[in-house]
Amino acid sequence: MKTTIDLPDDLLIKAKIKAAKERKTLKDLVIAGLRKEIEDALPEKNQVMPSIRWVTADGGVPKGIDAGDRESLRHIISRPS
Repeated sequence: MKTTIDLPDDLLIKAKIKAAKERKTLKDLVIAGLRKEIEDALPEKNQVMPSIRWVTADGGVPKGIDAGDRESLRHIISRPS
């Protein structure tokens, strides 16, 4: 698949030099870099992902407040603390 990306001039120059020194195409260098970046972000197969600790709290609308009355909610929210 073809795509277009904008790279900073200095990065493109360094990438072309590196590709030439390694006798690779710029395309191969970009593909290798993207693969490495993606693989580094993936967890290893044997790595156990930490479990999420869910925190819950009591909440809801305070007594005496009509959640359907926007004007009263606006008044309550905008009053000074």
